[in-house]
This record gives sequence, structure tokens and C-alpha cells, in this order.
Amino acid sequence: MNKTGLIYEIVCNETNERYIGSTFEPTLARRIAGHKASMSCMSKQIIGRGNYSYGLLESVTVNTRDELRMYERKWYDTLDC
Repeated sequence: MNKTGLIYEIVCNETNERYIGSTFEPTLARRIAGHKASMSCMSKQIIGRGNYSYGLLESVTVNTRDELRMYERKWYDTLDC
């Protein structure tokens, strides 16, 4: 069962604090909207400041959420998070 997953970052424009995430949502904008609505995940502080940007790091084809999280972890380890 191949699925397309997105690896993305949310970066605070004031502090350069970075959040790395992954999703199976069809668009990154939809996932960011979920972050704004819940405000219970680790991105809460960055989004709460209101001065942030976000972007796609990688689009990957995987079979499971665990595989997607391995790609997420690779980016987490590569970037200063």
C-alpha cells in the first residue's frame, strides 16, 4: 500500500526555532491548518508567536506511518532542531 507522505518544517522567524513534521494529508496547507486548530502539539510555541514560515522538505512514497516517521527523523537529525 504505497502512500505519499510529506516531510515539512515550521520555522520561527524570530528565534529560528524549528519544528519538523510529517503527514499523509494531501496538502501541506491542510496540515498547517491542523496545527493552528489544535495548538496542542510541539509546534504550539512557534505558531503561537505568529511570526513563522513553513515549507516542504521532502515528498516520499512509503507503506506505513513508521516508514514516514523514519524520513522525518532523518530530517530532524540533519537540521538543527
